[in-house]
Amino acid sequence: MSNLILSKRIPARTKTVSALWCKSDFALMDAEYREIRANHRKQFDTCFWCGHKIEDGEMIALACFDGHGNDVLCQACEKTKDVKMRITPDNIISLAENEVFVFGSNLSGRHGKGAAKTAIRWGAEYGVAEGLQGRTYAIPTVNHSISRSLSLDEIKPYVERFIVFAKENPGYKFMVTEIGCGLAGKKVDEIAPLFRNAVGIQNIFLPARFWKIINMPVS
Repeated sequence: MSNLILSKRIPARTKTVSALWCKSDFALMDAEYREIRANHRKQFDTCFWCGHKIEDGEMIALACFDGHGNDVLCQACEKTKDVKMRITPDNIISLAENEVFVFGSNLSGRHGKGAAKTAIRWGAEYGVAEGLQGRTYAIPTVNHSISRSLSLDEIKPYVERFIVFAKENPGYKFMVTEIGCGLAGKKVDEIAPLFRNAVGIQNIFLPARFWKIINMPVS
């Protein structure tokens, strides 16, 4: 058991909860566990912090939260006592003065749909495919003609350049959206690993689903 403090940024504020204790290996999710929990008011099958539905074979952590009581965590969230998670809000509707909206773009810089269209309100420039633009940062995930998504090998250098840029500009907080996972058609478990080198960069915030994948052991 160990002390645990979880903190994440949600629209307009930061939510922080403290656990009085946390047992990382509380139980294994399987048929027997579900049967035991079937008659309880709380099924304890969904992570209290990120909402992940815990699947068969996954280890469940149990924590006692101050003001909330006992609840379960997935292993990715339990690990936040070692790596503080900086989570991008699901729906960004405003930015603080030093925050930068990081979105997926196309190589022609035509910001017409999805997060790219949203980025225009914070200074994204039409015709500029990559880099800092106003209070936004573009990472290309689609080709020039908008006829196909870029391959992971093609996207990777853009992500790496972004991480270097963020590290060199600690005065900004970069709010990374689920780039490539919307109109570009990539899966979260394909894009998230590209951001592994962002884990130690304190001014890069990532989507909760990215953190989940990044915190999984590399086989």
